[in-house]
Amino acid sequence: MKGDDRHPLYNALVETKPKAEGVDAMREKLSSYGVPAGAESDVLWNFEKFVVGRSGEVIARFSPDIVPEDPRLLATVGAALAN
Repeated sequence: MKGDDRHPLYNALVETKPKAEGVDAMREKLSSYGVPAGAESDVLWNFEKFVVGRSGEVIARFSPDIVPEDPRLLATVGAALAN
């Protein structure tokens, strides 16, 4: 997910969506624990979410601390499924 040997899939995902929605609060949380967040486009932590459409386009990216029931995530997935 991070570093020079990052998998090409993550390279493509973060290139398309370089910043996750809701990521600023997560960056602050990690910083308060002394965990370096790295570059803005880096995947911050486990459970970061990428929504990919049926034809392979990256629709959205959400911070790891956004829960699956978050209205923003649900709306994005719902819209993707409707297309």
